[in-house]
Amino acid sequence: MFLCDPPVRRLALSFMLLTLYVQLSSNTVLSSGTNYYGITCFDVEREALLRFKAGVQCDNTTGHVIKLDLQGPHPFIIDGMGDPVMRNNSAGLGGKINPSLFSLKYLVHLDLSGNNFNYTPIPKFIGLLKELTYLNLSNACFGGTIPLSLGNLTKLQVLDLSSVPLENPLLKMHDAKWLFQLHALEDLDMSNVIFEKDASDQWVHALNSLPSIAKITLENCNLNQLPPTLHHVNFTSLSLFDLSDNKINCTIPSWLFKITSLQHLDLSWNFFHGHVPNSIGNMTSLRFLDLSANYDLHLNRDILLELKSLCKLQILNLEHMNIKHRFSDLGVIFSGCMKDSLEELRLNGNTLTGHLPGWIGNLTSLTFLDLSDNSFYGPLPLSFCQLSALQELRLGSNAFNGTVTEAHFHDFTRLEILDMSLNSLVFNLSADWVPQFQLKYILLRGISDTLPDWFWGITSNIFFLDLSNNEMKGRLPTSLESAYLEYFAPVMTQVFAAIDLSSNLLDGPIPKSIPKVGWLDLSNNSFTGSLPPKINEAMPKLYYINLSGNKINGTIPSKFCELQNLTALFLSENSLSGRIPDCWTQHSNLAILDFSFNHLSGHIPSSIFLPPALETLSLSNNHLSGHIHPSIRKCWKLYSLDLGYNMLRGNIPISLGESIRHLVILILASNHFNGNIPPQLFLLTALQVLDLSNNNLSGTIPKNIGNLTSMASGVGDGLATFDYSRYMFLTAKGLYLKYNALLTDMVLLDLSDNDLHGGIPYEIGKLISLHGLNLSGNHLTGEITDNIGSMNQLEFLDLSRNELLGAIPATLSKLNFLEILNLSYNHLSGEIPTGGQFNTFVDPSIYMDNDNLCGFALSKKCHDNNVSKKQRLKDEIDTDVNDPMWFCFGVMSGFVVGSWTESSGIAMPKNIKYLLRHLWGGFGGDGSDRDGDKVDKGAGKGLSDEGKRSFVQVVSLASSGDSRTSKRMAKRESKSRLPMEPQGGR
Repeated sequence: MFLCDPPVRRLALSFMLLTLYVQLSSNTVLSSGTNYYGITCFDVEREALLRFKAGVQCDNTTGHVIKLDLQGPHPFIIDGMGDPVMRNNSAGLGGKINPSLFSLKYLVHLDLSGNNFNYTPIPKFIGLLKELTYLNLSNACFGGTIPLSLGNLTKLQVLDLSSVPLENPLLKMHDAKWLFQLHALEDLDMSNVIFEKDASDQWVHALNSLPSIAKITLENCNLNQLPPTLHHVNFTSLSLFDLSDNKINCTIPSWLFKITSLQHLDLSWNFFHGHVPNSIGNMTSLRFLDLSANYDLHLNRDILLELKSLCKLQILNLEHMNIKHRFSDLGVIFSGCMKDSLEELRLNGNTLTGHLPGWIGNLTSLTFLDLSDNSFYGPLPLSFCQLSALQELRLGSNAFNGTVTEAHFHDFTRLEILDMSLNSLVFNLSADWVPQFQLKYILLRGISDTLPDWFWGITSNIFFLDLSNNEMKGRLPTSLESAYLEYFAPVMTQVFAAIDLSSNLLDGPIPKSIPKVGWLDLSNNSFTGSLPPKINEAMPKLYYINLSGNKINGTIPSKFCELQNLTALFLSENSLSGRIPDCWTQHSNLAILDFSFNHLSGHIPSSIFLPPALETLSLSNNHLSGHIHPSIRKCWKLYSLDLGYNMLRGNIPISLGESIRHLVILILASNHFNGNIPPQLFLLTALQVLDLSNNNLSGTIPKNIGNLTSMASGVGDGLATFDYSRYMFLTAKGLYLKYNALLTDMVLLDLSDNDLHGGIPYEIGKLISLHGLNLSGNHLTGEITDNIGSMNQLEFLDLSRNELLGAIPATLSKLNFLEILNLSYNHLSGEIPTGGQFNTFVDPSIYMDNDNLCGFALSKKCHDNNVSKKQRLKDEIDTDVNDPMWFCFGVMSGFVVGSWTESSGIAMPKNIKYLLRHLWGGFGGDGSDRDGDKVDKGAGKGLSDEGKRSFVQVVSLASSGDSRTSKRMAKRESKSRLPMEPQGGR
C-alpha cells in the first residue's frame, strides 16, 4: 500500500489508482474472483500496478498525493530503416484517462509520458489541477487539438507535449493565447506539434511575455515566419532556443541576437536567407550554435570575424550552407579564444576548397570533426595527430590525396568513428603497428593490400564497418566480433552491426561466425566454399545479407529459413546447385530473394511464394523446371518477378494478373511456356517491364494490352523496401551480357521470339511511355499500325522477322528519341519515310529482305525499275565473325537491331560497335570461348561462369557522349541502400 496518511485517504487513493488503471489498460479483465478489490490482473498489468506504487509520492506532512510518475516504456521504436514505428505490444498505459484523476487536486508533478493513449485528446480536466508545476505528456500518443484549459495551470514551470517525428503528427495547436497565462513557465517543449496559422502568428509574443522562460524547444512545428521586430525583447532568462526543422522563410531578425543570455541556439533546417546579423558576436554566452541546412544564408568575412569572439562556443554546426570559401579563410574564426573551447565542428556538405592548413591541429579540444562532402584536396597534414581528443573524424567525399600513415593517428586514443572514404588516399600502415584506439564505425577507401592482423583488433567493438569498393586482398578471420548498435539500442526494434566489404578482392571461405551482425554485404569478391550450414546460429541477427558475385558452391542450407529477422537475401552470381529449400512459410518480414545466375535445379518450391511481405523474387538464369506453383497467387505484394532463362513450362498462370496487382516488373523470358498470352496479364496497371520473349507462346496479342496504364502514363509504384538495381542485357550471337540499371526507370515490352500471329493491335499505340518495344521473331501479319508513331518516348523498336505487309508508316519519323530500329525480314513495300530520325537510319540492314521497299537507305531507288531483287537470306543466321552477324540488342532478352559486319554497322553509336567488336575478339573464330567451349545460342545458357563474369562491366546501352539515349541511361544507374548511419548527436 502507499505510505500516505491518514489511512482513509490511503485506502481511497489505492482504490482510485486501481480504477484509473482499469480505465487506462486495454487488457484488464474485471472478475468476481477473490481479489481484494474484485479485480483479476494479467502479469504485465500487475507489474504496472507495482510501478504505480513506485511512482506515487505523498506530502510527508499533509499526506496529500503530490507526485504521480507513471512514465511508460515509450510506445515508439526505430525500425531497421531508421523510421519510428509503434510497438506491437506495449506494457504502458492506454485507453482513456478517468476523470477521477481530478480528485488529486494537490498534485504538483504529473508524468504520463511514454504511454499509448491511442490518439485520444488530452483531457480538458487536466487544466483543473491548478497546483501542477510539472506536466509531461510527451510521446504518449495523445491526439487532436491541445485544450485551451491548460492555460489555467498558472503555476506550471515545465510543460512537455513533444513526440517523435511522425508522417502524420498527432497533436495540433489552433490558438496559442493560452500560453500568455503560464506566468511561471520556465521550460517548454512542443516539438512535432503542428502550429496552425493563428498559433504560428501568436507564439513569439506569448512566450516573450513570460518573465521566467528559460528553454523553448519547437522543433518541427510547421512554423513559417518570425516577426521582423519585437517592441520589447523580454527573453532575459532564455538559455535554449530550438526552432530547427521548420519552414521559416525570412531573414534572421536582429532581435534574436539581442538575447545575450542564450547558450543554445538551433535554427537548422529552415529557409533563412540573407546575411547573418553582425550582432551575433554579442552572444558571448553561446555554447551551441547550429545554422546548418539554410542554403541561402550567407556568412561573409565580417560575420566570420564576429564568430571568433564566441569564447565559450563548444559546438558549431555550419553544414549544408553553400559556403564557398577557401578553408584557410576560416582560420580567422579559430585564431581567437574559440580554438580552446570548440569541441564539435561540422562543416560538411559545403563547397570549401583548398588544402587543410596546419593550424587545424591547434583545435586540441575537438572531439568531433566533419569536413566531408566538400572540395578539399592535397595531403592530410601531420598536425592531425595533435587532435588527441577526437572521437569522430569524417573526411569522406573530397579530393584528398597522398599517403596516410600511422603518424597521422599517432596520438589518437579515443577515436571511435572514422570516415575517409571517396578520396584518393593511399593507406600505408605498418603491419606491426599497434593502434591505441578502438573503432566502432569505420568507412575507408584506398586500401589495396591485405588487412593487417591488428585491424581486426581495433574493430572488435564495431557496429558499422564499410570497406567496400577497395582492392583489399586476402582472407577474413574465421570469426568476426562486432558490437550491438548501442547508439540506438533504447529504441531500436533489433540492435545490430553492419558490415560492408563488397567489391574487393577477398577470397577464401565466408566467416563461420559473426554473432551480432544484422547487415552483411560481402558481394563482388572471390569467396569460395559453401554457405555456413548453421547460419541461424552463427549469425542469428541477420536481416540483410548479400553474398552475390562470388564463387560460392554447394547448396542453399535450409537454415536460412530460420533467420527470423531476414528481410533481404542476395545469393546471385555464384555456383550454387541443387534444389531451392522448401521452407519459407514462416518468414513474415522477407521482402527480397535473389538466387539468379546460379545452377539451381528442380521445381520452384511452393513455400517461396508464401512470405506475406515478399516484394522482389529473382530466380533467373538457373536450371529450374516444372510449372509455376498456384501458390504464387498469394504474393499479392510482389513488385518484381524474374523467372527468366530457366526451363519452366506450361501456361502462364492467369493468377499473375488477377492476384498480384502491384507488379512493376515481370520477366518470364527464355523458358518453355506455351499457350496463349493470358489477357489477365494486362490487368497489371502498374507494370513497367514485361518480357515474355523466347518462349512457345501462340495465339494473338490480346487487344486489352492498352490497359497497361503505367506503360501509357509512365507513372508506376517503383520498388518499396530497397532501391533494388536489376540488370539490363545485351545479347550478341547467343552471348548473354549484363550490366546494372534501375529497371523501374525503364518502360519496356518484349514479346519477341514466340509463335504469335495476327496483327499488331491498334491498342498498343496507347502505350506512349514505352522506351522499348520488341515484337520480332513471330508470325505477325497485316500492316504496321500508324499510331506507334505516337509513342514519343520510344528508343528501341524491333518488328523484324515477321510477315508484316504494306508501307512503313510515315508517323514513325516523329519518334525523336528512336535510336535503334529493325524492320528487316518482312514483306514491307513502298518508299522508306524521310525526315526526323529516319534520316539517321541509313544502314540497309535495318530494312533487309523487304523486296518491295525502296528509298534513300537502299541501293534500290523508288524510281529505278532495273534494280535486281536481292537474294532472300535465311531467317536463321549462324555464321562466324567474318560473316554478317545477327545480334539482339536490348533490355531483358534483347531488342533485335539488325545485321552487322566488320565493314558496316547499323545506326547506333560508334563506340558500341567498337565494344561489340572488342567483345567478339575474345572468342574463337568458330564461336567458341577461349577455353574452347561452344557457346550456345540460347541466350548464354552455355556460357561458362568465368565467361559470364567477364562481361559484367558492359558499358551503357547507348554510351556515345552526344546521344540522347546515353544521357537517359546515365540517370538510370543506382546504388544499393546502405544501412542507417549514426550521424552523431547534438
